[in-house]
Amino acid sequence: MSKVAIVKGTDPVDTTERVLQVIRPGVDRALSTRKTILIKPNYINSKHPSTGITTDGRVVEGIVKFLTEHKIGEEVLIGEGSGWSDTFEAFKVAGVDAVAKRWGVKLVDLNKDDFVEVHLPDPYSLKKVRVARTALESTIISVPKLKPHRIATVTLSLKNMMGALASKGSMHTGRLSKNIVDLVSVLKPSVSVIDRIIAGEGHETSGNPVEMLLALQ
Repeated sequence: MSKVAIVKGTDPVDTTERVLQVIRPGVDRALSTRKTILIKPNYINSKHPSTGITTDGRVVEGIVKFLTEHKIGEEVLIGEGSGWSDTFEAFKVAGVDAVAKRWGVKLVDLNKDDFVEVHLPDPYSLKKVRVARTALESTIISVPKLKPHRIATVTLSLKNMMGALASKGSMHTGRLSKNIVDLVSVLKPSVSVIDRIIAGEGHETSGNPVEMLLALQ
């Protein structure tokens, strides 16, 4: 059974570090492989995190700081493939480019990565997907924003894996819930840190923010 921790605080970097520390043994086990660790935030567009739409760069920094200080992972990357905006513009608006520079972490635009076609052996809906090679070959920390979704009810850590696909729109063909299950049979996050610092309400891109000052792992 997965371990869950909730921490509240006014400093998002510190809050994120503390939520990971609360369940440190489980995090160590989940990230014990010697693979590259890919931190996967959610930047469907380049709106500022204060809108309740995109992942707060300070949450990403808390994860990078935790991994670096505890010497977890041979290499740490931050990667996303934005659906509606330029990925590096989204990184810049969220402050992630500055985080990467401070900690010497590489930024990856998954939309421009090499893609691998993966055939699912026993799918509910998807027969094959084209996935960014970096995501396939890494241990993934999913860092979604807490917000609703018109079809999936909430976005959260599993749907966040859509950013690693060559075609995000293909996920909305048929039943999205079944497609998400199929997707995570290929790309399953080892750790998830949900950004609830400023959550969203109403719609996944509506920009109706709700301050919660929480990080959930």
